[in-house]
Amino acid sequence: MVRPTHWGDWASSQRLQFWFDVGPGGWATAGISLRGLRAVVSASHVTDALGDLLRAVSDLCAGAEEARCAWAEDPGEFRWLLRRAGGAVLVRIVHVTTYAPEARDDDGHTVWEGSVPLQDLVRAVVDASQSVLEDVASDSSAAAWQAYGFPHGTVAELESRLASWPELPVDDRTQSPT
Repeated sequence: MVRPTHWGDWASSQRLQFWFDVGPGGWATAGISLRGLRAVVSASHVTDALGDLLRAVSDLCAGAEEARCAWAEDPGEFRWLLRRAGGAVLVRIVHVTTYAPEARDDDGHTVWEGSVPLQDLVRAVVDASQSVLEDVASDSSAAAWQAYGFPHGTVAELESRLASWPELPVDDRTQSPT
């Protein structure tokens, strides 16, 4: 499990850190951190939170300029707004207090925002997905995936994309292969 018991080194990491945990009843919790900015968000069991995020990231890899997904809560939702800016991705997570499609993103408040290379975003989400898969295989959280199924195909596609990209040097984190 990638989830930290405390933020520790995550507080100053120059590379995006992301963890995802499925709890009892299928409710999910995720943490995101970059350069001391961190947030913890949650998602109801009624949405395919991890699958939706993976598909949004996959859309960016396929050339989309913007992608988004929403993680339902009770009440409200967390909206992941992803926008490419050259080789980087601007990630903005907005909490909207009502679960209504007509609610505008600006009606909510930003809980986390950062700019990361696309490659770092892909790596962080894929790594968290692999940890979830290992955890699900070893405990009763597997029931949480029965409604949607684990997004094996999307994870495999993103792993393939990662394998084709050269590793970026740490001092060049703002550039990313396209």
